[in-house]
Amino acid sequence: MLETACQLPDAEIELVSAASIAALLATIPKARPDLLLLDLALARPASPETVRRICRAAPQVPLVVVASAGEKDEAARCLRQGAMDRVFKEAMDTIVVERLLRAAFERNTIEGLADLLRDSLTGLYSRDAFLTIGERKMESARRSGGTLVLACLFLENLGGLRECFGSSAEEQALLDVAGMLSASFRRSDVIARTGLAEFAVLAVDAAEPSAAILRQRIERHLMACNQSRNSGQAIELRLGVSFWQPEHDEPFAHLLDSLESTLRRTPALANAPGR
Repeated sequence: MLETACQLPDAEIELVSAASIAALLATIPKARPDLLLLDLALARPASPETVRRICRAAPQVPLVVVASAGEKDEAARCLRQGAMDRVFKEAMDTIVVERLLRAAFERNTIEGLADLLRDSLTGLYSRDAFLTIGERKMESARRSGGTLVLACLFLENLGGLRECFGSSAEEQALLDVAGMLSASFRRSDVIARTGLAEFAVLAVDAAEPSAAILRQRIERHLMACNQSRNSGQAIELRLGVSFWQPEHDEPFAHLLDSLESTLRRTPALANAPGR
């Protein structure tokens, strides 16, 4: 595969190889790569977990899994742990490698621009950044046959916290929700503050049954968060979840708007006051 990559015309590519996962992780900060190629043979015996480790260590670097035709299921599991794409050795040629390089460049460019659009208080992506990244993730999922789970949250009593306890309590509630979401989702998932009291998360290659699991996970973190907050300042959240498959043809912005429009009619999460 490396030889194939070198055959690209007019391409200035510097290739750095690593003989082990430990060597790869040590090389990333020094080489600062634009793209990581991981042979599944190197990632065994627990390749999905290895992919997860690499994505956590270098979330900003696209990772592509290189597999044989008989490893399709294993490669698919790696996608769910944060890999950008998978390619098969039997189909490897200059066209495939050029597509990977272009996709990595586009992702780095889009997410680099999105990094400029972050909420000044929480550090999460802004709504504009979330829409940009979400549309890109949806296009990628359409090509690969992947799935998306979109979660939207509404901090229902934000105004009440501000009126009763002041702006500092309002800001702390927003920061606590941001921290709770970061603890509840994978590094490869996209988390944003999409409005004054609204948040959203996009989970890539997540299965439909995981919607109930996500709700339970967020409720656990909400309970822990509220137990540590001052008396009378418990956070009240509403959660809506939507599952997307490639056969759905609506744009990402429509998916987000549709879910948000139903959010205030959804049941409040457990552990809200009065429940």
